[in-house]
Amino acid sequence: MKETLGSTPPTRRQWRRVLRRGLFWTTFGLGAAALAYALDQRALASAIGLSPVVVGVVLGLVPLPAFGVGLRALARALRLRDASELADAVGLQLAERLPGDYVVLAHYAPRDDAEAEVPVVVVGPAGIIVVEPRSEGGEVICYQDQWYRRTSRTRSRALYGSPSQRARGNAARVRSDIATDGFLNTPVEGVIVFTRAKIGDVSSSSVPVVASVDAAVGYLTRADPRVATSADRARALADALVGPVRLAVAS
Repeated sequence: MKETLGSTPPTRRQWRRVLRRGLFWTTFGLGAAALAYALDQRALASAIGLSPVVVGVVLGLVPLPAFGVGLRALARALRLRDASELADAVGLQLAERLPGDYVVLAHYAPRDDAEAEVPVVVVGPAGIIVVEPRSEGGEVICYQDQWYRRTSRTRSRALYGSPSQRARGNAARVRSDIATDGFLNTPVEGVIVFTRAKIGDVSSSSVPVVASVDAAVGYLTRADPRVATSADRARALADALVGPVRLAVAS
């Protein structure tokens, strides 16, 4: 069985960094609240010439910004953790089902120094596909790269983020990296893989959309007459992206 490779070690993945940030600010808020509670508000009010009530309100407000930042970061970390686990699962399934001349990279870290990782990159003989996995259920639809999940015949709810915009943006990041390494004419494109959803009208999506990992395998292995098939070429592309030093087995 092929391994799923990645350029971001499990301990340094984005959700863990965001989680640490959230814990820091939440702890900071708790410390500020404890300090405010411990202060002698009457003495402080007398010293600065304000009412004890006003001082109490001000001290009560001091920890709120830190709490707000911390709680938002913790909520984001939970979303990112779920997305990270989905990327691991989809990457592993693709690695198991794709032919031996394909290389699967999970949690690719582009060289633009942005915090966001690319969930899954598939390097094949015909080029590079950036996979955007999504786990929403129900029926999904797209209108000019704005995505919605139907909740009834007449109602729908917007998805968190636009998967097509994210896939297209991540493809551009990977394209920039591979061009820097000399592979200027290598095709790089994005595809969305919904693992649970039923695909509705997605004709206005700017990237292709498939409804399962099996469908993704079919899409990824389609023949492209423009590019000569070569397993060595796929390995060279993968090495150019992550290199022998940054290569790590994904958890």
